[in-house]
Amino acid sequence: MNSKNKFKTIPQVLKLLTQLENKALSMNYLIGYRSADIIQAQKTFISTANSISIVFMQYELNYLALDLLKRAAATDVELYKGGGLEDRLWEGRLVTYCNLAWLFLR
Repeated sequence: MNSKNKFKTIPQVLKLLTQLENKALSMNYLIGYRSADIIQAQKTFISTANSISIVFMQYELNYLALDLLKRAAATDVELYKGGGLEDRLWEGRLVTYCNLAWLFLR
């Protein structure tokens, strides 16, 4: 694939999202405290999954959107458990549940 090509296929996008998710969920806790890198990786995955799920819904790929949003919701639970107050109030968390509600309406 040409490195100048900005477009990716659906399998390529799903592979990149899986890599982001694995990074967000598999980072080990550091001794005695939770790393800010873990929180950032979780937020990155949630934001990216939300954006891609919106695109999938626009093209009626609802089964792919639902899978991504379920994974984003599971990551959100981890973010809530491990994050501080600022992370719990992060507005990006709400987008996941708004997207799920929209998907269920469709």
